[in-house]
Amino acid sequence: MSSNNRILINKNKVAMSHPPLVIGRGAMGEVYLATYQGKTVVVKKSQQDHVDNNTLLKEYSNYFKLQNHNNILKFYGVIRDDRYSFSLVLEYATNGNLSSYLRTNTVGWTFKARVCRDIACGLMHCHDNNVLHFDLKPENVLLDQDLVPKLADFGISKTKSQMILDNGKAGGTINYVAPERVCRDIKMRDFFDNHPKLSDVYSFGLILCCKKW
Repeated sequence: MSSNNRILINKNKVAMSHPPLVIGRGAMGEVYLATYQGKTVVVKKSQQDHVDNNTLLKEYSNYFKLQNHNNILKFYGVIRDDRYSFSLVLEYATNGNLSSYLRTNTVGWTFKARVCRDIACGLMHCHDNNVLHFDLKPENVLLDQDLVPKLADFGISKTKSQMILDNGKAGGTINYVAPERVCRDIKMRDFFDNHPKLSDVYSFGLILCCKKW
């Protein structure tokens, strides 16, 4: 059986909540709560737009490469909504994102050390599989019911080959973007082209220094 057949989910097997419950919105679409195989999951739907679907295709591709790691949000598969659009079925992280959690909870050093270690492990898994996240920030680190951090939102992530095809085009959240990704200086751009993983390491360092801790 091909990998495409293994990850294609019959949309009738995913039960959306009634009325549909939107638990997140972004530039690329909306995230809904649903049930699949007895588990609560989220369904990430693209907007009805060719560009958004291409972005979601890249995200699916990179989630597929990163399966089966405890610090990467679990990917169940893809629903084809119609001929031109589809959705991702992903793990539901019950404790939300790290940014929101830190705003409403006081945490100790043991929690901080464990979460930072686990984010580093997830990022290492990405890099070991040639995936560059490019939008690492507290909002894209989700916490499951046991407060295990999961890297999520691979919408602008790229492999090295995708980066070359996109001509190294920058993206991400400006407060967490490494300077060499947005700088027009030729030497800085050359540094980024030759060491793209360090851009994620820079973003990880900013998470460590986050005032919300």
